[in-house]
Amino acid sequence: MAGAEGLFMSIAIVHGPNSKSFEEVRIDDYIKAYTTTGQPPVPCPQLPEGDAERQALVLPPLFKPYTVASVSGEAPAATHHRIVDPSEIPPAQAFHMTIADGESYQSISCMSGLTGFSHEELRYYAYLKGHKMPPTPVPLYPFDSTATPVAAEAAPPGGKVDILENISAQDLYAKHCPEELRIAYMLAGRELNSEEIIQFKNPLLPSPSDPPAPTNPLITTTTMPPPQTPRPTILTASGLSGTTPFQQPPSAIRTFQF
Repeated sequence: MAGAEGLFMSIAIVHGPNSKSFEEVRIDDYIKAYTTTGQPPVPCPQLPEGDAERQALVLPPLFKPYTVASVSGEAPAATHHRIVDPSEIPPAQAFHMTIADGESYQSISCMSGLTGFSHEELRYYAYLKGHKMPPTPVPLYPFDSTATPVAAEAAPPGGKVDILENISAQDLYAKHCPEELRIAYMLAGRELNSEEIIQFKNPLLPSPSDPPAPTNPLITTTTMPPPQTPRPTILTASGLSGTTPFQQPPSAIRTFQF
């Protein structure tokens, strides 16, 4: 190709701009699997790789990256050796910014030679070799910015202004995240700023009740009955009886005159 090539590993790019996202495709897989088999979707076999062989086995085609040509007209970057064997990955994995086609990439997976591995794979192979920390010869540079700091509300002359597309970036709502602001709106029926949420925090966000004390299933608790008042044993014509109810004495003693 005349220009620099772009390699896209995205379902949305391959299927077109009107296709579904990763999450939507995954949800469709789960819905189809549960409605047909009642089980979650099984992993898609990666072998065989040929389209004809997979079609004969009624397997879906494997994902293929989408390659586009750059429209900038710049010359393509120099070809570098692309590492395929994990044993060829350098143990240091020293990161440096990659510049290609006028774009700067702050990703180790964009570096020449490491484009075939993700961040997680590179970390895995580094741990597998016992390198949890970078080797000593690898210099660690902080991400220092060379730009002159300016106030958020004051734009530099002739420069670009950062547009923050987040409600929490505004001063009135800076003390709460978007989720908290949304919950407050649903409870109050109107939009509340951070000061109003703090002022009406108790009626809007009631504190949850204390959870019940945890119980140990290995310990059996027995409820003891309340103590009963002993009944006195009285003398009857048939002998001693303990079941006759206790007779209360008269409130007043009657006197007799002869």
